[in-house]
Amino acid sequence: LIVGVLLFYLGLHFRKIFERLSQLTFILLWLVVFSYLVYLIENTNNLSSYLIPFCIVPIVIKNFFNERLALFVHIVIVLIASFLSELGYEFTFLQILAGIVSVLIVSETRFWNRFFIAILYIFLTYVLAYTGLSLIKGVSLVSLDWTAYGWLALNALLTLLAYPFIPLLERLFGFTSSITLVELSDMNKPLLKDLSMKAPGTLQHSLQVA
Repeated sequence: LIVGVLLFYLGLHFRKIFERLSQLTFILLWLVVFSYLVYLIENTNNLSSYLIPFCIVPIVIKNFFNERLALFVHIVIVLIASFLSELGYEFTFLQILAGIVSVLIVSETRFWNRFFIAILYIFLTYVLAYTGLSLIKGVSLVSLDWTAYGWLALNALLTLLAYPFIPLLERLFGFTSSITLVELSDMNKPLLKDLSMKAPGTLQHSLQVA
C-alpha cells in the first residue's frame, strides 16, 4: 500500500520519473536498501536502528530533483522502516522530523563547510527531539538512555556519506548535480582557459548567456 501510494504520487506529479526506468529504479532502490538495513540491524545484537542515516535520502534526492519529492520519499521509507523496527513511535517521530530539517537546512552540498553545519543541525534536532520525548514520558534527565545519544551521533556522522554518494550516484544513473556544474565552470579547465586566451569575447558572451 505504501509503495503503491509512492508510485501513484510519482505518476501524478513526477511523470518523467515514473516513465523513465533508470530514475524510477533510483527512487525505489532507496526503499529496498534502507528496509534491508533496518532488518539487518534489528536482527543484530547490540545495535540500534537509530544509527541508520535516513537523512541521506532527502539530501541526495533533493540534490537531483526537489524538496517535495525528497520529503515524500523520506516519509515513505520511514513508514516502511517503522514496521521493521521495534523502537515504535519515537523512531518514526525522530526520523520524520530529522528529514524535514534536512530538507529545509541542506541547500548547498557543493560547499563542505555548509554541509557540515547542516549535519550539525540535524544532530541537534535528533538530540532535542529524543530528550523531549523522554521527558514527556516522565523520564528524568538522570535516567536518560545515553547510549541512544551515541547512536544518534553515529547517525549524524554517517549522514556525511551523502557528500561522496552524490557524484557516485550521478554517474550511475546519469544525473547532473550542482557539484558537477561547479567543476565544469572552473576557469582552470584547459578548454575554458584556452578559450579565454584565444577568444575572450566569445567566453564573456557565453558566460552572460549561461
